[in-house]
Amino acid sequence: KERRDDGAVSIPAWRLAFRLAPATEVAGLASELDQAWFRGELSPDQLGSVTEILAIVLPAEAPRWLARWPQAFTYTQAHQRAAILVRLKDLGAAAKVLFETRRRALWRGAEEIQAFDQWRWMGAPVATQEKLPGYWATAVTFWKAKADALVPALGEHLKAHSQDILAARSALRSLAPADEDALLRVAMTLDSNRGHYEGRPEEDQTIFRLRAARDLLTKSWRAAQTALGSTKPEELVRILVQRRMKTDVINLALSDLARIASKAGDDARVNSIFALLAERNAASTRALRAELALDGRGKQEAFRMVNGRPAPIRPRDLSWSLFASVLKTEGVR
Repeated sequence: KERRDDGAVSIPAWRLAFRLAPATEVAGLASELDQAWFRGELSPDQLGSVTEILAIVLPAEAPRWLARWPQAFTYTQAHQRAAILVRLKDLGAAAKVLFETRRRALWRGAEEIQAFDQWRWMGAPVATQEKLPGYWATAVTFWKAKADALVPALGEHLKAHSQDILAARSALRSLAPADEDALLRVAMTLDSNRGHYEGRPEEDQTIFRLRAARDLLTKSWRAAQTALGSTKPEELVRILVQRRMKTDVINLALSDLARIASKAGDDARVNSIFALLAERNAASTRALRAELALDGRGKQEAFRMVNGRPAPIRPRDLSWSLFASVLKTEGVR
């Protein structure tokens, strides 16, 4: 068997041996590893890796090795132990490891977030004879709530708990229209915890701007355009795809961007959005084209835009393009 320079067993070699061994030889390898432990050839810091191997290839043996592993109340070991117990389908014990370690050790902010996420991905199980951390219990309710209706309640929560980063991040899992003030509270919480939260602040802000713009669109397209800022549709799609947002959710968001651009008279932007929708095979593209074609009828603006400000239409401004716009508004082809 391969050994390290200090005589200890080489864990990578054992991992490879277990991976490559036929099923009939796995039990024999486990027996040899057991003997190596009795001979003192395995150091305590190697037992976590050994248990990880056995949890994959020989789950029945893993609990015995887990009991041999001296418990240290650090985030790193708690994370590893919990992951092993999840693989062994003992979610209650996995949660207990995290709760117990959290109670005894002072974790860094980033570790607190990572441990909470690990527990949340387990399904937020309750550990036997372990009290659920109140901070986690409150935050997880926002992750379990319906995403589209989340932000108003979250905004109220953050008024009293402005540093609850665990709850605030739940606002990033939806693109639904949301109140601008509530989103601002969420953004402030995230910004004030950037040292602990390993997110991308510019991308987070893009999502918040999109949600606010979609909410304002029903009230004022100009307000929606202002909230959206200089967000580029192509960049928005890249961000949302990377964050694994659902295809139909992204397409609906793009449709609202097209509505805003259409009302603003930005034909180039509308065309670029339709090109994106076509690339994504969006089923609603034809209906959206018809909607935007009808949307302009009877709504010809009685002014022109100069440097972003409305100005009166003068006789010398009566051009063929203006006449064409009027005819299009009236439905004349």
